[in-house]
Amino acid sequence: MIASYKTEVASYDQYKFRDNEEKQSWAEQAKIRVNRTGNSYNEYILKNSYI
Repeated sequence: MIASYKTEVASYDQYKFRDNEEKQSWAEQAKIRVNRTGNSYNEYILKNSYI
């Protein structure tokens, strides 16, 4: 999950300020995937925490 998160953050950073509308759309999709991956990771940590 962490590798996927880092890859999507890099994609978001690469395309977020482009003039091309299609590339800005790619950035938005990457942002959605980043948030989804982060949420899944947080849920996993909460369910599997043995503290």
